[in-house]
Amino acid sequence: MRRGRRDPRQTLVGDVIDCWRVEAVEPGHRLRLHAEMKLPGRAWLTFEVVPDGTGSRITQTATFDPAGLAGLA
Repeated sequence: MRRGRRDPRQTLVGDVIDCWRVEAVEPGHRLRLHAEMKLPGRAWLTFEVVPDGTGSRITQTATFDPAGLAGLA
């Protein structure tokens, strides 16, 4: 099990950040993380950056796909 990041300045697919594994990276636009913690299903955390006038807007979306009765509860 590989832990940590390979490059301290750049986030790459497969890197681990806390208990999340980087699943997809679009530099300057999107970062999708997959949960590696014990859960009753699967979970993702997505960050998207959209230009907004003179700055940017960051949107965070949490997605959970339950599995079994524990996940549905």
